[in-house]
Amino acid sequence: MRQKKIVFPLLREVKTIPPTISLIEYLGKKGYEVVFFTYYSSGSAFDNSIKTITVSNDPYPSDLISRILAKIKFNWLFFNYYRKNKENIHSLWFGALDVIGMHFFYKNVIKVYQAHELEERSVKNAGKFDYVIVPEENRAWILYFLGKMQRKPLLLPNIPNYNSYTFTQDEELLEFKKEGKVLVLYSGLIDIQKRNLFALLGAIELLPPAYCLVIIPSTVRVRDDFSLFKLEIEKRALSNRVFILESRTPPFHLDTIGTVDIGIGLYSATSLNNVYAAPNRLYEFTMMGTPVILPDYPGFKAFAKEFPYAINTVDANREKDMADTITSIYQNIDLAQRMCSKFCQLNADYDKYASVVVNSIMDHRE
Repeated sequence: MRQKKIVFPLLREVKTIPPTISLIEYLGKKGYEVVFFTYYSSGSAFDNSIKTITVSNDPYPSDLISRILAKIKFNWLFFNYYRKNKENIHSLWFGALDVIGMHFFYKNVIKVYQAHELEERSVKNAGKFDYVIVPEENRAWILYFLGKMQRKPLLLPNIPNYNSYTFTQDEELLEFKKEGKVLVLYSGLIDIQKRNLFALLGAIELLPPAYCLVIIPSTVRVRDDFSLFKLEIEKRALSNRVFILESRTPPFHLDTIGTVDIGIGLYSATSLNNVYAAPNRLYEFTMMGTPVILPDYPGFKAFAKEFPYAINTVDANREKDMADTITSIYQNIDLAQRMCSKFCQLNADYDKYASVVVNSIMDHRE
């Protein structure tokens, strides 16, 4: 009997959602027939084992009217694809809630939702899916109770899983390292309200001149914060110590992560989504042998105690504490790198988690 397809419909560019890339890569590697149906792709994120269907040769538009028309086009074409192929589809896996009528037009198929964010929309929709995948244990229980789910969500941490990628050092940063600079990397959203970025600049000011901050900004722009952040760098006379690189799409960002000395994954706890954080950065940095500084939340504190210098926590509002932590890590960099390796050996086996998730779904029983 021919194996039925697993279909991933996703309106947005998949390269902005590394956990979904990892999951699709895993399914392809295990021999499942996977179809990735998307609006636009700037280049395949997957090898030839994954069939990619795009509905447009142009990126998802930015103006409102064009976005509405693009969304209608995507949903109409996906519905037609599903209607013609539904007998051969095992399940639909959603990396985002951007398919219209998920629970009306697609009733008689197993539906899986990979909930990247713990937000109101996720809570409201969780109970409508057959399976929900979350990256952190506390999120599983919160969604289970608040979402009134029949099954507890399945746990799949945000561990990078790029089957065919070979790491190379970031040539742009190697030049700085040759000059004896200590490189501290922040990669992510430039959001002044949620990311403690001004405090991070303050921490760099407290450090010796050799310590420099490297920024990989997200392709997503929040208000006018990127311009405001660059103005703040100039105001503090840090232009020769803060290097803003071009945005990197996965998995190429790993080259940069593996080249720097220390990573930063800070943001303000403005919601449950952030308090019960499960950032990719915890695994991305440690798997590349780069120690990381994270918010002082309970889950991270437990790791920091067990794996000192590799995983570090600070109050992101305390500039001196952040500066002292950066100094302490670099003074113990060999131990930090050994602890990164130990952490990953014990906690970063993607296949172990993914096999439980996938087997549970593929063995689905009503």
